[in-house]
Amino acid sequence: MFEASLVNLLQAASFGVASLSILILGAYRRYRVICGFFALTCAMAIFNLLEELNITRTIHLITPVFVIGLGPMLYLVVKSLTNKLNKLEYLHLAPMILALPFTQFTQQVILVGTVWRFVYAGLALYHIYQFNLRLQDYRSDAQEVTLRWLGWLIVIMSLNNALDLVRLNVQPYLSHEINVLGQGIGTAVNLLLLMLLTTKLNREHAVICTLSEVPKSSLDVKNNKESANSYKAIFEHLDQQMNENTWYLQSRLTISDLARLCDLQVRDISRAINLNTKQSFNDYINAFRVAHVKQAMSKNPSESLLTLAINAGFNAKSSFNYSFKKQTGMTPSEFKNSLNIASES
Repeated sequence: MFEASLVNLLQAASFGVASLSILILGAYRRYRVICGFFALTCAMAIFNLLEELNITRTIHLITPVFVIGLGPMLYLVVKSLTNKLNKLEYLHLAPMILALPFTQFTQQVILVGTVWRFVYAGLALYHIYQFNLRLQDYRSDAQEVTLRWLGWLIVIMSLNNALDLVRLNVQPYLSHEINVLGQGIGTAVNLLLLMLLTTKLNREHAVICTLSEVPKSSLDVKNNKESANSYKAIFEHLDQQMNENTWYLQSRLTISDLARLCDLQVRDISRAINLNTKQSFNDYINAFRVAHVKQAMSKNPSESLLTLAINAGFNAKSSFNYSFKKQTGMTPSEFKNSLNIASES
């Protein structure tokens, strides 16, 4: 009885958290699709609760269809964060409606729905991977605005779904207490993930709103001699302008910003950088920043590394450390220590 009550409380909590998420994120137009995901979660939680209390179970089982809908909805959430959705993409939710007449086959529908969630989780992860690659070609702060955190959240959610599927398959061999406890743990994990998702989206709304500016396709081109010769002059002009104007000190510099500053086309800048340096836009800009920090270390050895990083255009210590080690093979602290040793000898 206690275990069943605990599950019901967790279902009620899921409904409460999802409802609160809608209230918090609903203020942002950008999060309309995400609010749809939370609305679906609300509906699933309330129907689960009603069925557990035997209020709707005798009429018709509804909750299995939500299992089919959650995967596509999460995929649409990921796409909505990076691009504007067209109306046809909402057809991904059609199987949820089509499954309504078959919900009496509970186990089969849940199995199909769980597999469906795995498929869409894979699609969402692939979309995030491709998007993160495009970020490298578009933003100098790519490491700071990456959606890698969302990818990990989807992975954890998928693992939780997989464990729940295992529980359902071995349910006849488990005691009632163990089965209900497993259900409660799965619900609690999902509840925690919902809270993390809401917190992250609310905290980083300003940054997430800029993600749709990233082009839908990569700006890279294949390296060939003709292209390299054509874009060498553009690159030399760009490199000269970067050194003279120190545009890399702008912390949120994007390739579109740079195109406006030097009166060039975005695609031309991307091609010039790619063909002449074999680097992404992100690496190219951060190379200037790292060089700036190295020079500042020599001039101001007492200055903190974080201050030097911020002055050079980095927004976060983690991205600074990552870029510095990628460019020099040493961490900022190791490099600074080597300078101190050299000056003492």
